[in-house]
Amino acid sequence: MSSKHLDPFSAVGAGTKHKQIQDAKDMYQVVVDRAARTNTAVPDYEFLELIGKGSFGRVYKW
Repeated sequence: MSSKHLDPFSAVGAGTKHKQIQDAKDMYQVVVDRAARTNTAVPDYEFLELIGKGSFGRVYKW
């Protein structure tokens, strides 16, 4: 079996991973925009990747 079949970052899953990372960046930008609009400090965390979503909302790795 070739090593690319075992690589979690192979081309098969790369598109999904990229979408999850982009979603996290977009959500962080929403947080920054809302903080600016309400004249509050930007939180000292950053969303890295969307790791799940469901009936309770979205879950991000930070």
